[in-house]
Amino acid sequence: MRRTLCITLLLVSLACAREQQDLSQDSPQPNASNTNANPTAGTADNTQTMQPVTPVSTDLPSQRAGGAAVASSEVQLQEYDIRMEDVLPAGPITLQLANAGHEDHGFIIEGNGVHVESPVLKRGDRTSLELNLKPGTYEVYCPVDGHKGKGMKRTITVPLR
Repeated sequence: MRRTLCITLLLVSLACAREQQDLSQDSPQPNASNTNANPTAGTADNTQTMQPVTPVSTDLPSQRAGGAAVASSEVQLQEYDIRMEDVLPAGPITLQLANAGHEDHGFIIEGNGVHVESPVLKRGDRTSLELNLKPGTYEVYCPVDGHKGKGMKRTITVPLR
């Protein structure tokens, strides 16, 4: 049984190697921009000539209609502190929230007609919020158990573009 399995694996490996060799003979030669700096190194691993196909994910904000990349900013929530940038860009942005503290935390951003609230995050939880910010000032704070009153708040500025 073991011998049959080994022979089968060997035959499959040989067939795959043969198919890969046939494909590499049909593929165009790499251009100067993607050749290896060492001419004797060759392309045995095919990383220089292969261009893997990556399907487009339609659920990513940066892949939606309009095609523009969406800005992203990290936000860390911990005991009575919100760590994030003081200035955010105008337009679409994704805030990547992480509870880096020991207690439960949440996140609210409000101002200029925006009021967005995250779910309550337990220790180590992560989530993201997608916003479209206009120039102006915004207040961000934690709404959990009076954390805002303990200093877990700050003002964020969104300048004109």
